[in-house]
Amino acid sequence: MRWVLIFVGAVFLAGAIGFTLLSWRAEIAPLPATLAATAPPDPERVAAGARLALLGNCAGCHTTAEGAALAGGLAMETPFGTIYSTNITPDPATGIGDWSFAAYDRAMREGVDREGRHLYPAFPYEYFARITESDMADLYAWNMAQPPVAAEATPNNLTFPANFRPLLAGWKLLYHSETRVEMSPEKPQVWNDGAYIAAGLGHCGACHIPRNSLGGAMQSEADRGGEANDWWAPPLTAANPAPHVWTEAALLSYLRTGRSPAHGVAAGPMATVVHDSLAHVPEADTAALAVHYAERMAREPSPRTAQGQGYGIARAALATDRPPMGTAVFADGARLFAGNCASCHHGAAPAGGAAFPRLADGSAVAGPDPRNLIQVMLWGIGPSAGSAQGYMPRFEGELTDLQIAAIAAHLRGGSVDHDMVARLRDGGPVSASGAGPLSGFAAAVPMPADPEDRP
Repeated sequence: MRWVLIFVGAVFLAGAIGFTLLSWRAEIAPLPATLAATAPPDPERVAAGARLALLGNCAGCHTTAEGAALAGGLAMETPFGTIYSTNITPDPATGIGDWSFAAYDRAMREGVDREGRHLYPAFPYEYFARITESDMADLYAWNMAQPPVAAEATPNNLTFPANFRPLLAGWKLLYHSETRVEMSPEKPQVWNDGAYIAAGLGHCGACHIPRNSLGGAMQSEADRGGEANDWWAPPLTAANPAPHVWTEAALLSYLRTGRSPAHGVAAGPMATVVHDSLAHVPEADTAALAVHYAERMAREPSPRTAQGQGYGIARAALATDRPPMGTAVFADGARLFAGNCASCHHGAAPAGGAAFPRLADGSAVAGPDPRNLIQVMLWGIGPSAGSAQGYMPRFEGELTDLQIAAIAAHLRGGSVDHDMVARLRDGGPVSASGAGPLSGFAAAVPMPADPEDRP
């Protein structure tokens, strides 16, 4: 027995030493104060970096509604607690003003800060690791040219063991790779440009690829789509459930304005991405994304495209089995829809058109996950999603959970759990099944904390 205990102890000690060696990262010396203050960034690199910062939406995560740009403090909810973004202005005391390029590059590619601490993957270094050295240098030049702001980082509020940063070394061993984006020589340059943006600074997969309970990307299940802040992010593959095929023109309009006549209006986290990022980058960048994803999402047109308005109640009437909610609930949904929604969302409505497309054309109705439809009914869509024409009022204070579930069931042709509505009304978390969250740290996406400010 004594030798067994000695053996177990030795194994445990060896494991502890091995893990310590795996997780330990050396501190990178700070820039001398004189150098940080007197070395002016290259103006050409700063200008190039400004475009890259927009593509990566740096300000979206590192700026609060009332705070200074890039000064951090934005709360991002995860299943393990709250993470607060850090100050990335060039303030030497509270920001990254004493970071050399080597320190900056390591943080962006390896998720390790200048002092050697592992960073949580709510910061998407798994995507930023893929950009070129030249782009990284441009981004660094831009970052160091921004106004410094003295703002102490808000401590994270995470439960054990998630608050033990060395464990992140194990997460990286399982899920992080610094593999660069490989260009496809048989594809046109514009397609490759789109692939590079999507897989790198654009970090599209951070939302649109599903993740396991530890936040690791499940690339093999990309056809399921992902999630962000209790919104479903449809798959950016041929499995996308939109009744109309996404064309280059439709994608370009959607990415630049948040609207597409054939698909609807961006809402939730995607509206934030359009408003804060994609609407401001050069059109060549959004055009490249459109070319890339139009090919990835290409498929034969859905039979539903020719079904006209095609609301769920008509489809449900043809079903061999009625959904569990029953006929009475569908009748309530039809009545509530007529009284609250049909004035805008009807083919003959005067408000119809690009800003108010037919509901049957959108993924919120056609997709397998009802959360987006519920979220839009609860919180509406602000003009920030595209223009004042895209505005939709919120019904959070007008309709009960059962009423919203009934309208959703009417539109989708299947039952919708009113408990899911209640949980979304209360701020979640809710998965596609209506239970808890499916994703980990890497699912954190900036969204206004106050429902009044939600797009």
